[in-house]
Amino acid sequence: MAPFLRKHSNEVGLISRTELLVDCEQDRAIRAVLVSVLREADTRTLRRTEPRAARRAHHNQQIAVCWQAGGRGRGWSRLIEPVWRGPLTTSVPPLRRGRRGIRHSLTSAVLIAGLVVTASSARAGAPQVILDGPRVGEYQPIRGGGWIAWQQNTRKRPTHFDLYVRPADGGSKLRVNAGGLNGANGDIEDNLLVYQQFNRKRSGLRFFDLTTHERSSPPSGVNTEQWEYWPSQSGVWLLFGRLMHSGTRRLILFDLSTGETRVLAKVRSDSASLAPGQVNGDWAVWSRCAPESPCNVVRYRISTDESDLISNPDHREQHSPSVNANGTVYFARGNGDCGNRVRLIRQRLDGSEKQLWHLPNGDDIGSTHLQMRPSGNTLLYDEFSCGRPVESDAWQLVN
Repeated sequence: MAPFLRKHSNEVGLISRTELLVDCEQDRAIRAVLVSVLREADTRTLRRTEPRAARRAHHNQQIAVCWQAGGRGRGWSRLIEPVWRGPLTTSVPPLRRGRRGIRHSLTSAVLIAGLVVTASSARAGAPQVILDGPRVGEYQPIRGGGWIAWQQNTRKRPTHFDLYVRPADGGSKLRVNAGGLNGANGDIEDNLLVYQQFNRKRSGLRFFDLTTHERSSPPSGVNTEQWEYWPSQSGVWLLFGRLMHSGTRRLILFDLSTGETRVLAKVRSDSASLAPGQVNGDWAVWSRCAPESPCNVVRYRISTDESDLISNPDHREQHSPSVNANGTVYFARGNGDCGNRVRLIRQRLDGSEKQLWHLPNGDDIGSTHLQMRPSGNTLLYDEFSCGRPVESDAWQLVN
């Protein structure tokens, strides 16, 4: 049978219908079959050996495979080999589907052709990877003022985190945090990057001048003898968390011009947490996790000093929020444990919401950051493999 054209939409509706054509050698005994995006069962199997490859395959790759049909429907095999932004780099054994699901098989039908990825795979509305270095984990991506910054660890030092910055259109990266210390990301305002710098004993916020590469301290009242963490800045407003020696956490909004300090939220339990999200214009967001209840996202309006809880009718875990200048909130929603049916959600001021993306099971999101650009709102986020400390990439989603 000659190669044919097939339309496919994956079973959870994540990929729009796409036309792909397989170019395989003609052979009477060979049937050409077009296989589109990996289904979740296949992705789970691939994740055990190549988690980063599975993540990319799930996101936006159209995979075409030619295979030899046989056995009168006794099963099928497929080479799963994602292609991402260039030459083929990752191979794993074929898989066989049987009565007990999918398992690795080295004795399967003869594979006779390569894989084809069309330009349509880079479709609008699908996430695009922006940082995917080998043997490193990339977290907390932010962009602003023509720069991109991210937190990074390595397989050699998985518990040490450096903060890097480089021009958004490419170029050499520069370490932001001082040598011997760890860095965590914050925000870019004009030519200043605000970030967290810490070691095992203490933590504080710092500024990094992207032009002169000089580090400086924020005004008095920001850093204390406590543990300040996860800053975000918009104009004169600086949002960050503060962990007290007593175990109490506070969410602080600080006016860099006047020194005004607002305590927006507080939790006192050791099993509770406050995670600053983003401040943007007149809005700020954070997530709050309390014992015996799911994590929720809170939106706050600076001009009115009023906050509202983002709706969570099914009592799921909602975390990693960001916000645009109009008050629209972006966040991750999952079903309890790490990597359990995680979605990216957008919710507007009127309460209407839309699911923007669905992650493969086993992956989760640590942070999101919203940048308003002429081409549309661009959501940056990190996607990591649960239980794998160096398996994380940075992505962007334009909507």
